[in-house]
Amino acid sequence: MPNAIVVLEQRIVGHKAYNQLEFREPRWDDYTLIGDPYVWAQSPEDPDMVRPVPLPDRVRDYAERLIVEGQQAGDPALLSQLGMKDTKRVEGAICGFFLAVDPRVTAGSTASGKPSSSTSNGDQTSSDA
Repeated sequence: MPNAIVVLEQRIVGHKAYNQLEFREPRWDDYTLIGDPYVWAQSPEDPDMVRPVPLPDRVRDYAERLIVEGQQAGDPALLSQLGMKDTKRVEGAICGFFLAVDPRVTAGSTASGKPSSSTSNGDQTSSDA
């Protein structure tokens, strides 16, 4: 999986000016130490659906571990300069690594509990129908 690039709305400054931040893919040691950066929760809009809800402390832990400049470790202190919009972009990048391989997403459904599929006319079917 390639590194995630987050283009910043507002430039930040460290030992140089940054218009983007780069994050490497999480590895075994990262995941076994921190766990998933989100939990699945019932959607308030549709009680039959679940959606990923980010866990800010875990997203922070991942961002601080995964920030890089090319192949070198990056400076996690840069993250403290981010505004909310850029913070949410980083959150999306971190969660994106996991959502890209999460079975609930890769299976094509975030429906809770009931396996379902579509018929040829698009109607939903359920295994307990």
